[in-house]
Amino acid sequence: MLHRARSRRGAAPDRRRQPLSVSQKDIAPTGTAIELRLNAEDPDNGFRPAPGELSRFDLPGGPGVRVDTGFTAGDRISPFYDSMIAKLICWGADRDEALNRAQQALTELRIAGIPSTVGLHSRNLANADLRAGAAHTRWLKRLLGPS
Repeated sequence: MLHRARSRRGAAPDRRRQPLSVSQKDIAPTGTAIELRLNAEDPDNGFRPAPGELSRFDLPGGPGVRVDTGFTAGDRISPFYDSMIAKLICWGADRDEALNRAQQALTELRIAGIPSTVGLHSRNLANADLRAGAAHTRWLKRLLGPS
């Protein structure tokens, strides 16, 4: 059995050295993407990790919306690993469209059973400074105030 697997693997063409069918000059970036990390953390309590059971986990969808996750409703978020539940990635033809899609996706997203950063992301996406592109590396800390 092991021998067959090896010979099948060995029979496949070696694609590591094949040239790509396009070059960088053939690729034109378009649009904007926004990524939101959805964590099992309590933003109102210093982002304290919040392990527990995801009693509800309904994901958004639609054009330009992608969710990367390894969890489903009923799964437990462990206290021993990263608190990230999912990444919500929203693409739009421009920044406003990407932000609007992210805001809409958050209204469709349902997480229950544990605190999460979803509410914080919703508030941030509604913030005029963020919408205007005035957010910076210390923006959120200033917005939240002393912890």
